[in-house]
Amino acid sequence: MITLSQQGQDVLLPVKVVPKASRDKIVGELDGALKSTVAAAPEKGAANTAVCKLIAKALGLRTAQVTVDADHRPVI
Repeated sequence: MITLSQQGQDVLLPVKVVPKASRDKIVGELDGALKSTVAAAPEKGAANTAVCKLIAKALGLRTAQVTVDADHRPVI
């Protein structure tokens, strides 16, 4: 089960990201986190940007509404 937490007005979503995959996809749940794959490499923030776009699209949000926090957790 994925456990969300709140920090101020932000919602923290634990995510396990597999970079350099064949395509961007939400796979399911893994050890309490949302497992996703992204085609982008983990260089210069490309994988973080790709996962933010993927989560935003899945939740019907603008990409700007999803960021990655200092602990590399997407913040919604």
